[in-house]
Amino acid sequence: MNRSGGDKRVSATEAIEDAFQQVTLGQAGLAHRLKAARALSFRLLPVVVTTAEVLSAHFATADVSLDRGSIDLKNLKLEPRRWLAVNFRIKDSICEGSGLTTNRTIDLATDLEARQVRTVFVVEAMHIQPFLIWLEGSFPSTGS
Repeated sequence: MNRSGGDKRVSATEAIEDAFQQVTLGQAGLAHRLKAARALSFRLLPVVVTTAEVLSAHFATADVSLDRGSIDLKNLKLEPRRWLAVNFRIKDSICEGSGLTTNRTIDLATDLEARQVRTVFVVEAMHIQPFLIWLEGSFPSTGS
């Protein structure tokens, strides 16, 4: 969305993508160090905590303009969320050292999903405690 009366955008796409790159790079680095230390039983979930309002967008893909990549606001429904999960494509350089080079398939979608797509959770800072409770219920730790 563009702010009225100016050329500034409402969302900060670059800042969001930078945060996702940082958290997935950190996740990959930590996983590499844990693997090198032979700590082989671990689960790492990337989380970005923000003070920004988190919204989910609902629209029909057919309503997206192919020439501009935009959608008319009348065809868009925004809903506030306490947190959400985003599938994010990580950089090639991160997945090169992931160790996931065996079992390559001829299906590009499967390769991308296994090697380059990570799910990043985005949580409003004020909802971090309920998110952590939900997370523990959804992904129980191995020690409990």
